Amino acid sequence: MYKRQISYKADIGDIRESPTLNIFEILKEKQADISLIDPHVNHFKDKKGNLVNVISNNKCNFQEYDCVVILTKHSSIEYKAVSYTHLDVYKRQ
Repeated sequence: MYKRQISYKADIGDIRESPTLNIFEILKEKQADISLIDPHVNHFKDKKGNLVNVISNNKCNFQEYDCVVILTKHSSIEYKAVSYTHLDVYKRQ
C-alpha cells in the first residue's frame, strides 16, 4: 500500500495532529506493507517510538501498488501524472 502525504495541511511539513498518523497505525496493526511519500517530511516516530522514514520526493511508480491513498494535496505533486486506470478511485467532495 502506498500512502501519499503525511502532513496535515498542504505544503507544510507539520505532522502534529495529522490524521495520517492514525491511519498509518491502523494499517500497521493490520500488517499492511506501507510506503509513505511527502516532499515536506523526511521521517517521523510511530506510536512505539520507532523512526519511520518517508520518501521525500515527488515521484512514484503507482503501478507497483495495490492501493494508493492521497491524504494531503501538496501543490508540488503532479496529480495528473497518476494513472488511475488500475485503481478504484474514491474522491471526497
